[in-house]
Amino acid sequence: MEVPATMRAATVVAYKEPLVILDDVKVPEVSAGKLLVKVEAAGLCSSDLGAQEGKMPYLTELPFCGGHESAGIIVKIGPGENEFAVGDRVQGYKGSWGGFSEYCLVQSQSTVKVPDDLSLDVAAPLSCAGVTAYSALLKVRTKAGRLVNIVGCGGVGHVAIMFAKAMGYRVHAYDVAEEKLKLAKKCGADEAYNITDTSKTYEKATTTIVITGVNAAYQSALGLTANHGAVVAVGLTTVEVSVPLWASRDIQLLPTSMGSKVELAECLDLAARKNIKPVIEIRHIDNINEGYQELAAGKIEGRYVYRFH
Repeated sequence: MEVPATMRAATVVAYKEPLVILDDVKVPEVSAGKLLVKVEAAGLCSSDLGAQEGKMPYLTELPFCGGHESAGIIVKIGPGENEFAVGDRVQGYKGSWGGFSEYCLVQSQSTVKVPDDLSLDVAAPLSCAGVTAYSALLKVRTKAGRLVNIVGCGGVGHVAIMFAKAMGYRVHAYDVAEEKLKLAKKCGADEAYNITDTSKTYEKATTTIVITGVNAAYQSALGLTANHGAVVAVGLTTVEVSVPLWASRDIQLLPTSMGSKVELAECLDLAARKNIKPVIEIRHIDNINEGYQELAAGKIEGRYVYRFH
């Protein structure tokens, strides 16, 4: 495939400032172990917002281009590559030029193929929101048919609800925003509750998954979790945990991260087989700063997915 010498990229040139869409960024060179991908779709994640604010230690050198939730088509492969070929539909991310650029350089060892039955628009947010939710659900300590509580029903949370239902669990969803609770029901939650409503008695689960990073969510999770159970921590928080209180009830705190390459492949396969589709809104890259503002204000339902065309 013919690849131009330069590309467009929505670029962070200064922390806490709007992204600048540059038209003359040099397309990255391919080396051993690397793949050059023409980006077809890229989701906007809260981590992108954190990077733009200078809060991500792995992105410290300006300028850079975010967009780790990317999916596209391989246009060049590095020497010695035998797992992937030009034309493969893939997900992957590596380095300073992510999915908010027209071409993205990715590591072969962390890249996976996208199933044919999954569109790249749908696949893009699954590379972070999807695999994060899927990895958290692998830590659930109960059988199919039993209850899992999910706290936080936004970008990652609504996908977690879909995967949990596909895995056969009953799901009670919790949030403070009514629009997020409506989204939870739309995604299959058996019940959706405003967690600030203290007039109700909520059913405890063996496992509660906390998606949001709000400190109060972890305090609430303790009351939603049965003795000898576990709280799976997805959302990053600064909350101080009362060890005696958790220990007296034998409740474990299980941290999780994005998941492995194997888990990402399993996540995509499950999404393809069960027709799991995150709630997305397609937007043009020229409007990306509006998306950052709406994400910071908590106004996005599901995920915004960006294209260059």
